Amino acid sequence: MFPVNQEYDDNYTVPDLGGPPAPPKAKVLEMPAAAPVTSPSPVVTVPITTQTHPLLMPDDASYGWLGDHARAISAPLGWTYCSLLALFAGLGINTNEENELVYPTVYVALLGGVGKGKSLTMKRAHRSLRYHHNWVEKKTPASDRGLIKMFMPATKPAKDAPQEPAINCTLMLDELKNMMNKVNIQGSSLSTTLCTLWSEDSAGVSDVKGASTVNVRLSLLGNLKSKDPEDFRKSFCSESLGGLYDRFIFCPGPTDWEPDYNWDQITEFRAPTQVTVKRPGLPSLAYQMLSAWRKASAEGSERGRIGEIAIRVALISAAANHDSEITEPCMAAALRFAEWQERVRSIYTPSSARNDDAAITGLILAAFEAYEKDNPGEWVRFWDIARPSTWYAEYGSAACTRAKQAMINDGFLIEETEEDERGVRRKHNPKLRLRTM
Repeated sequence: MFPVNQEYDDNYTVPDLGGPPAPPKAKVLEMPAAAPVTSPSPVVTVPITTQTHPLLMPDDASYGWLGDHARAISAPLGWTYCSLLALFAGLGINTNEENELVYPTVYVALLGGVGKGKSLTMKRAHRSLRYHHNWVEKKTPASDRGLIKMFMPATKPAKDAPQEPAINCTLMLDELKNMMNKVNIQGSSLSTTLCTLWSEDSAGVSDVKGASTVNVRLSLLGNLKSKDPEDFRKSFCSESLGGLYDRFIFCPGPTDWEPDYNWDQITEFRAPTQVTVKRPGLPSLAYQMLSAWRKASAEGSERGRIGEIAIRVALISAAANHDSEITEPCMAAALRFAEWQERVRSIYTPSSARNDDAAITGLILAAFEAYEKDNPGEWVRFWDIARPSTWYAEYGSAACTRAKQAMINDGFLIEETEEDERGVRRKHNPKLRLRTM
């Protein structure tokens, strides 16, 4: 139960966002009609399989038509639902809204190892929407200027010409890592431009080649090879810590999914409808729930950016469900979605390393901290710590040895010793452990 939000309505109590209602008996899924309505549509509950892994998207974090459509695609629910959020946002939601309270775009990264089905899921989600106009861009931007040129008009408009409406588009990248490699180049402004376009239609660049601007409402969907959190940090490192990490939705997938290649492709055209976030002079139910949710967070936790993602997810899913406003069930599902993202971010954290030596030092320290937690006070050979990893293959033997020796010299790691007639001395090829005091 959330606390009452005195800022909006003294008599309002936010409902319990506990588990979803009991599912009905199994039935054949029927997609709702694509006709716009003038009042909020009820949530359609379908038979679901409960997710048990803590990092997989919970079933009750999806809502309405997007949730039903995601379940009808033969692929992991988290991957399909998050893909549909980004693809549907690219169609343009509330494009005629003046003074928008919620900017309806999202950046989504599907996480998983090589060959686990990320690309197949993304393509199935894309094809299932059956749109006939080109609202998806698949080229990878190599720089901020490259990103801007992708969406610039073919001919330069006249100075006195009225500004054209923003282009609505989803940037769909099968290999998101290629773009992240460009983001992490020292001095690159690509991250800054992406951060700007997350909340604005307009971005620009000015250099020796001239000045260029673009007017685009951009969402992003990409596959990021991340077999584990350590692999993830190679893409989200120090140069992307300026805010791009906070703006992403990260969706880990299952490791044991076997695609059904006999699945019949589903397609349904579905245009978004206008959604009223807040009516003039009246309290907003969605913002009441969001404000109470933020206040109920654990001490020291920040829910600013993750709360903004929640209200965006609610708006996109409401527009897909043809609701005229963000309903209570819609916002409740979006807040559960945000809580799932909090769990994911607690594991998939960015790296603060700025070079290879810093990166390998961080990996060694994390590995010894984990070993000390499971085996307090026990010695271990460095090789036994390094062998399960890919440190030597990725950073080289010299970098690993140099980092290990530096951590010994600086006192982070302790070498095993022995005592004989000559006194206490270092053992030959000694075992190590983490200094805890």
